[in-house]
Amino acid sequence: MKKKTIIIIAVFALLCTAFSIIAFAGETPIIPICSHRNKTEIVETQPTCTTAGVAKEQCTKCNKVLSTYSVPALGHKFCYSGVHTQEGAKLDCEYCDETEYYLPAQLEDMWDVSFVNKAPVRSLTDASAYLDLNGDGIINAKDYAIICKLEN
Repeated sequence: MKKKTIIIIAVFALLCTAFSIIAFAGETPIIPICSHRNKTEIVETQPTCTTAGVAKEQCTKCNKVLSTYSVPALGHKFCYSGVHTQEGAKLDCEYCDETEYYLPAQLEDMWDVSFVNKAPVRSLTDASAYLDLNGDGIINAKDYAIICKLEN
């Protein structure tokens, strides 16, 4: 009787195993969902003085790209080259090959006391990028003296 019970239990277990293989064949295994807690920023295209760049935020665990966004253009940072022509003072960008000419009166019009003793801001809209004429990294009286000297 013991032998018969063991055989019945073994056959039952074999049938259960076969049934589960047939019933669940082809189903996608359960994969834990990534919470995207660990992220990194990857700059795909570096911004330049005049052109925006492209960056993406990516999960470091599953490598899914979570977002893609534009990185604003940096803007120029001009420095007086020491050359003054009829066109005006020649200003060269420290980061690209851009050259612009400004008359002393135009530079004086850009001058604002709020820029004094501050670093110039690389921006497409901020005039401070034009006013660090001596290139020392700060807008100050030395820069204004260059403007005054150009007027003479």
